Amino acid sequence: AAIAGARKAVEIAQQIVRSAPNGHEERYLLARAYLALALSRTPDELQLAQEARRILERLLEERPDQARLRRALGVVEHRVGSYYVSVPQDYRSALPHLRRALDLFEAAARDDPADGRMQMEISMQCYLIAICLRDLRDLRDLPATETHARRAVEIRRRLHTADPQNMRVRDGLAAAHRLLGDVQADLNQPDNA
Repeated sequence: AAIAGARKAVEIAQQIVRSAPNGHEERYLLARAYLALALSRTPDELQLAQEARRILERLLEERPDQARLRRALGVVEHRVGSYYVSVPQDYRSALPHLRRALDLFEAAARDDPADGRMQMEISMQCYLIAICLRDLRDLRDLPATETHARRAVEIRRRLHTADPQNMRVRDGLAAAHRLLGDVQADLNQPDNA
């Protein structure tokens, strides 16, 4: 039912854009509708995310100062990167999307450094980039992998200190510690691991 509702939202947003093809808010609405449907993990999620990205990139060219566009595009790039990490486990294809998402979320965080959601998004990109780098044997850069894993731990530790009851942060912190330990074991640092 949720997916059917999200598809209906896309149809309605497409109609709105047809009536105002140059409208900024109308196209932003359509991009958000595509993104919402892509986040529903439908079989066409990659194509939906790519369509949202196409629209958001054009909007960002028109209005590069809009933080909400950077955040939305960061979510799209994260979704595409996560798709490649989880579905085909194509880490090489995932990396550019995750790196771009990291750049976009860092830019958004500069607009509001206290935004815990942006900090969590940054830590998620660092975590996933570290996973990709660690698993790409031919591109293995363990110092960079450790840097990303450590940054994920540090951000999640700060977020956990600020909100110790947040189970998402607590679970994420545990996962980041495990990844950092695995990377340190790869670096032959058993005591740190």
